[in-house]
Amino acid sequence: MSTFYVNSTIEIEGKIRRRDGTLFNPTGVRVTVTTPAGVSTTYVWGVDSALQQAEDSNNDPITGVFVLTYTPSQVGTYTYVFESYGDYAAKVKNIFQVERA
Repeated sequence: MSTFYVNSTIEIEGKIRRRDGTLFNPTGVRVTVTTPAGVSTTYVWGVDSALQQAEDSNNDPITGVFVLTYTPSQVGTYTYVFESYGDYAAKVKNIFQVERA
């Protein structure tokens, strides 16, 4: 589990892979973050600027790698779910901890 400080901007990365392990871009990607208070917010790739496809050093998109830029405002345990949908559906859930600086 990763630990961050409250009100620090963080990047949460998700990789979308086929069953054979190759990275690919699905039709859609969304990330739902749930705060320690139980409030959930969903970010959608192509709609919300906080969720972007990762880029390499030449600013070219990296296939299958997505990054959510997020600023946790509460101390406690957060959950997040990276989800692909459309032509390929998959979900991965994870947690991170936020502490006072």
